[in-house]
This record gives sequence, structure tokens and C-alpha cells, in this order.
Amino acid sequence: MYQVPPRLSITRTLLFMVVTLALCYFILFTWKRRRLYYCSLKLPGPFGLPLLGSAHMMRGGPADGYNVLVRVAQYAPVTRAWFGPFLFVVITRPEDMDILLSRYLDKSMFYGKYLTDTIRTALPSSPVSIWKERRRAINHTFNSATITSFVPIFVKHATRLADTTLTNMCGEKNIPQDLFPKIWKHALQASCEALGDVCPDLLETTDKYIAAAFRFEEILRRRFFRPHLNLDFFWKESSLRKEQLETGQIFEDFVQQVIDTKKTRFRNDDTFLKDRRFLNYLLDLNSDGKIKREGVLDESAFMFHAASETSSVTISTVLVMLGLHPHIQEKVYHEVSKFTTITIDEINQMDYLERVIKETLRIFPSVSFLLRKVDKEIKLDSYFIPAGCEILIPLPHLHRRPDLWPDPLKFDPDRFLPQEIEKRHRCAFIPFSVGPRNCPGSKYAMLSLKIFLATALRRFRVVKCVDYKTVEDLDLEFYIIGKAKKGYRVVLEERQ
Repeated sequence: MYQVPPRLSITRTLLFMVVTLALCYFILFTWKRRRLYYCSLKLPGPFGLPLLGSAHMMRGGPADGYNVLVRVAQYAPVTRAWFGPFLFVVITRPEDMDILLSRYLDKSMFYGKYLTDTIRTALPSSPVSIWKERRRAINHTFNSATITSFVPIFVKHATRLADTTLTNMCGEKNIPQDLFPKIWKHALQASCEALGDVCPDLLETTDKYIAAAFRFEEILRRRFFRPHLNLDFFWKESSLRKEQLETGQIFEDFVQQVIDTKKTRFRNDDTFLKDRRFLNYLLDLNSDGKIKREGVLDESAFMFHAASETSSVTISTVLVMLGLHPHIQEKVYHEVSKFTTITIDEINQMDYLERVIKETLRIFPSVSFLLRKVDKEIKLDSYFIPAGCEILIPLPHLHRRPDLWPDPLKFDPDRFLPQEIEKRHRCAFIPFSVGPRNCPGSKYAMLSLKIFLATALRRFRVVKCVDYKTVEDLDLEFYIIGKAKKGYRVVLEERQ
């Protein structure tokens, strides 16, 4: 009579035990979340597979991720979408957004999940307990007086951009070049001087920082579209995590270089820390024991990145839009050419340029979505949002809703005339979010955008957009910051 070998018998027993334990864990996990599943069934939304959820909708990969946000949001004002075991409730009505963004301040667990290895407890990923103290401190560095003091800095770096990069793009061959990476370098240098209060010419690793930032976003994107890497076990053992830790170290080293440069420059003078520039203020708080060194490095690395990249993407997109709409470009030129210098008073008179910027941010918001965590059940009209889910607000859908924005892909800056703004809910347009946890640098961003664009458009004309003939042709890829799939290649001509 055949007998099962002892080793095979032990293997079968162990396998049976593992399967049984896994099944028990799944049953217990499902039972604890029964209310979540029950409430989700009452919400409309795309079909969800067991364990994988609606991940099949992302089969188009990162290049289609931006459009998925729009497709999911079209099911209903409140929609469900499962991403693996995580329930996302997609909110599309401005009235609901106003309530949620004003009252619920806990950021989604995904911010911490994706960003902790790089910027640890910076504003985007910090829990409310840390965020409140940090935000209160940082607000002091973005008051009107401080931001106004940045005008000469922005003018200086905008002029450098025009004198070097843009002038070189107007040679005899006039070869089209992608604007974005070139603009980013100048915007980063401007942020180092404005927020870090140090001359960027003294820094040696600016290019390395930008290269690391590009790689950091690519790593996050790859992780998002590889479901197994969202499980901590696989992520911690992956080569991508090692790369992300390396990019975080590059960010930290860059900020430390800024700090060391400041200390060398002001070796015997601590009074510079009393100047309420961003990094100065954090260093002052650190010396008083109110914020740890890690906090200074994290917040500075994030702010340098966010302040420069979002501005660079928007400047590039505005120039593409003006290339597609020559008559609007001439209106902007007529406005900015009236001024021989750029001061805060003149900037405040550039109303049409500001409307052009806002219309660009409407159609192509630099941030694709906002996320919040819900720890208690919420009722919105006839919908229940269950505790334990993630709230997702898709800005591409919101900013292109036909009922809020007739003919939504028509580029029309006059949508932002005062009388038109009054007709819409305040949350119909939220490129910088809204509520207590909005972007603290929105005024900084608008000031830098207007100065960089005014400086460029007074001297150059965008005569051609190489890859786009209409607004519809410009598709965005799924990054933290939405970027054009084909880049921002344009042909420039110097005005006589």
C-alpha cells in the first residue's frame, strides 16, 4: 500500500494551515468592514472586482490616469470607486466640496503612504496635530508684506530666463524646444532666493535636485499603477523604494546646502534669522526648540519643489495656450507692454493676464485631485459616505463641468470677470484647494506667474505650438502635478 512521504505530508499540512489562516483573516477583515461594503453598494460607480476593485479602469496606465478621474466622476454627484481594498468616494458638486474641505482636515492615508519615504511629515502628508502648528507658523511667511518683497527677486530671475533660455530659442534655426524643464530651473532658483533667502548662484546641486524631482514623481507613478507595490511588504523590498529614499536624501542634502550657505554668509550675524522669509523663520523656530531639524528639512524640501514645479508647469501651459490663441496673446501683450518696469502696483493692474492664468488653471489644473480621510459617517442629501473611506475630488472634472462652464474646452479668460465669478459657487474653481488646508502659497504662485509671464511676453511672441492645434489636443499625464504628454514645445520669435 502506497504511503505519503512524511515530507510531502508536512508540506500539505502547512499549506492547509496557511490557506485556512488566510481565509480566516479575509473573513475577519471583511466582517469588520461590513458597514463600509454595505454603504458602498448604495452608491453608483464602476464595476469592482474582488480584491482588485476598479483597478481594471487603469489598464491604460499612467498616460490615461488623468482621464480616468473624469470618467469615474461622470456616474453621479457622489460616486464610489474601489482601488484594491480601499474605497474612494468621488465628490463632484461644489456645495459638497465646500462642506468636506472646510470641516474634514485629515489628509488621505495615501499622502502618507506615498510621501513618507521622501518628505516625511511635511504639510501634504502630516496629521492634523502636526499640520496645525506647522501651518500656523508657515502662514507668517506668506503675508502680503513678505510676498511683496519677492517682486525684485522674481523680476531678476524672469529676466534671466528671457535673456538666456528664451533668447537662445529664437536663433536662426528656431528649433522648437520643451519649455518646462528650462523654466523649472529658473523658478527653482527664484524660490531658493525668495523662500530660502540665499543667492542660488552659490548652490551647486540645482540640476541634481531637479533630476531627482523628476525621478521621484516617476517612482510614485509606477507604484500607483502596480497594485502589489501598494502592499507594504512588497514595497519595502522593492528597488523602487530604495530609489525613492535616495531622492529624499538628495532633497534633504539640497536644503542642507542652502542652510550651510546661509550660515557661511552670515557666520557672525544671527539677525538674518529674524527676517520672516520662509526658511529663516523655520530656522528661528528650530533654534527655539519649536520645530525639529527634520521638520525644517521636510517643509523646505517640499516648498522648494511645490513652489517651483507648479509655477513652471503653469507658465509653460499658458505659453502653449497663447500660441494657440494669437488674438488673446496680443491682448496680453498690449496690457503688459504699457509698463516699462514691473512693480507691485503694475502687477496689480495686469487683470487680463491674471484671467488668462486662471483660465489655464481651470482647464489644466496643476494638481489633478484632492484627497481627504473620513473617520465618521457623513450624509450628503440622499447619499451616505461611510466612515473609513477616502474622499476624492477630481479637479479636471469639476473645472470642465458644462453646467458650470459652458463650452468647457473653449479658452475664454473672460469667464473670470468679476460679474461672471459672482454667478458661480466659490468651489467651482479651486486650483489651490479651499478651506483651512488649502495651499498656503497661492498668492506667491500668482505673483511669480504674472511676473515671469509678463517679462517673457513683453519680449517674445509664441508663433507656433509644435504638437497641438487645439486645446483638445493637449492631454495630461498622471503625475502628482499633471503634465502634458507631449511636453511644451513651442517656436518663439523676439519682438522688435
